[in-house]
Amino acid sequence: MLILLPPSEGKTAAVRGNPLALDDLRLPGLNPARAKVIDALVELCTTRPDEAVDILGIPKTQPELVTLNAGLADAPTARADRIYTGVLYDALSPATLSPAAKRRATSRVMVTSSVFGLVGLADRIPAYRLSGDTTLPGIGGVQAHWRSHLGAGVSEALGD
Repeated sequence: MLILLPPSEGKTAAVRGNPLALDDLRLPGLNPARAKVIDALVELCTTRPDEAVDILGIPKTQPELVTLNAGLADAPTARADRIYTGVLYDALSPATLSPAAKRRATSRVMVTSSVFGLVGLADRIPAYRLSGDTTLPGIGGVQAHWRSHLGAGVSEALGD
C-alpha cells in the first residue's frame, strides 16, 4: 500500500543539516527529473529574482522565498516530515507515533512535491517554494513535467 499526501504551502526551513543529496532520496529513478526542476528553479531565482516573484506567485512581502529557492542545492536539509507543516502534518504528528507505526509510515507514506516528484517522510530535503501550477522557464508546466515521470516512480514505490 502507498499513501500519497499533498505537499503543504507551509514549510519549516532546516537550521542545520547536510545539503541536498539526490542520491540519498527514495526513488532514485526520479533523480534526473528532480535535477532538471531544481536547476531551472535555482537558475530562475538566482539570475532573475524579480521575475521569479511573479512566475512563482510569491507575495511581495516574502522576497526571502526567492532567496530560499536560489540556495536550494546547498541549503540545510531535514526529514520531509519535519519540513512540511500545516494542519495535515500536525495531525499526522510523526514524532508521536510508536516505533512500529513510524516504520510503517516511513515505508508507506510519500508526499507529492513540485520539486521532488515524490518524497518519503524520512527523505532529507530543504524547504522550497514551488507550486504545481507554475510554468518554469526551460521546463514548462511543472504538473506536466511530473505527469510524464511519476508513473515509473509510483511503480517503484509500490514494489512487489
